[in-house]
Amino acid sequence: MGTPSRVEVVEVIFVSTDRGDDTPENPHRSVSQYWSKDGRLLADSDSLFHCPEAASYMAAERLFQVRADAQEQAVARQAGDAPVDIGSAGQGV
Repeated sequence: MGTPSRVEVVEVIFVSTDRGDDTPENPHRSVSQYWSKDGRLLADSDSLFHCPEAASYMAAERLFQVRADAQEQAVARQAGDAPVDIGSAGQGV
């Protein structure tokens, strides 16, 4: 991170809550959230991820998987392996 160009103190709403259903995939844990006064979520710190970089990594990994799935589906459609959408049949699509 470089030198900040601006630093100021602002008012936010802090919320401490719990998350998870106590399963191995989704354990019970503490979550800290910071909200703007107009109701926008600014930050979500989930103790499962121990650091913000891990949460960002998980989001990037999910995005990569979604893109890979979409690419796989496109290839299957080109190969004729994907189901045909009946609604578009015969419409010159």
